[in-house]
Amino acid sequence: MSTSTLIAQLRIALQLTHTEIQVAETRVVQARTEAVRRELTQNAANGRDRAAAIEAALTARRPEDA
Repeated sequence: MSTSTLIAQLRIALQLTHTEIQVAETRVVQARTEAVRRELTQNAANGRDRAAAIEAALTARRPEDA
């Protein structure tokens, strides 16, 4: 797999992760029980962690890439 293909896939994963976060945060407001609110809040937090990891991978540069 080429570096450009991997970068493109990471960018797509990042977009999907941001969408997942938005959906979870929107559904928190709609949740009828505290248990569901907690789960959705945790889902959004996990998504933010994943997004940060993907962003770090996208910004990391090996010396030969510079």
